[in-house]
Order: sequence, then C-alpha cells, then structure tokens
Amino acid sequence: MYNLYKKFKKIIFKLINDIKLIFHPIQEVELWTDGSYSHQSKVGAWAYIINIDNKYTTNAQAKHINIHNCSERMEFMAILNGLRFLNKIPEKMQINVYSDCQSLLIGIQNINRFKRGKWSAMRVKPHKDLWVSLYKLLKETKHEINFVWIKGHRGIGLNNNVDKVANRARKKLEKSIKENSVQVTMEKEMEKI
Repeated sequence: MYNLYKKFKKIIFKLINDIKLIFHPIQEVELWTDGSYSHQSKVGAWAYIINIDNKYTTNAQAKHINIHNCSERMEFMAILNGLRFLNKIPEKMQINVYSDCQSLLIGIQNINRFKRGKWSAMRVKPHKDLWVSLYKLLKETKHEINFVWIKGHRGIGLNNNVDKVANRARKKLEKSIKENSVQVTMEKEMEKI
C-alpha cells in the first residue's frame, strides 16, 4: 500500500511540475565538458562550454598534477566547475550535462548509494573529495540536472570544441613549463662558466 502511495504521490508531483512548466517554462541549458591529461608531462586540463540560447561561455584551466587517474579527475573538474558557474544564476534552469567519460556518469547515477556507504566504493576512493563536493552541489542546487553520455571524438560539434579547448589549455601549460625548464637549465649552465 505504501509503494502505491509513493507512486501516486510521484505522479501528482510530476503533473504539478508539468503544469507549472506550461505557465513558467524553464530555461534549457547545455553544459559540455571534457578533460585532458598527458602522462608524459603530468599536465592536466579541464574545460567546459555552456550554451544558453546559442550564446556560449567557455572556461578552461590546466595544472601540473601527479595523482592516480588524472584523466578522470580532469573530466570531473570540468563538470564540477561548470555546475558551480551555473549555480550562481538565480533562475531555475534545466541543465543537460554532456560528457564523454562514461565511468564518471555511471558513478553519478549511483552517488546516493555511495553516500549511504560512507563513500567506501572503489570507484569513489581516488576522487572522494570531488564526489563529496558534487554530492553537496547536487543536493543544494535549485536547477534540474540531467547527465548525458556521448561518445567522444565522433564529430559532435560542441564535444569536439570542448575537447579542443581542454587540449589547448593543457598544451599551453606544457609549453610554459618546457620554456621555463629550459630557462632554468640555461641559468644553471651559465653559473658553471
């Protein structure tokens, strides 16, 4: 009987929300995310592109990092930072988050189970700090958020673009590190003379 009540309650709430949407439609937003990591240089980068009514906002950041599974960590940072940015917007929105990191999206589907298990699942352990941050963000947000997996490197417009932005940020930092290390090496050589 209780399950029937829960189903009925869920249907009623959905109908009420659908009626609200007719009179107050929710802004639909796309958040495209990607991460990039080079094992050779130990440089990672994340990027996101936000599409609101064909107006685009892009952000990316790169850093030197040397911890377990950095590629997935960069993908995670892209999602977190994009959602943090959108969370500052006061109006309620429907956010569709697009990522090519399937393992991360599977983890997001199970985030409540991880929380109940005190974050002990193997998938959570390497990035527990990020999982806890995402859990809090999802609980506090006013927005409706859907996570969508898309195949990477398949010619999908904004997925290709966000991949390029993340790779560009990573390569820019790699170049800067390389130039600075050459500078330091040359200064040490000069000291010997």
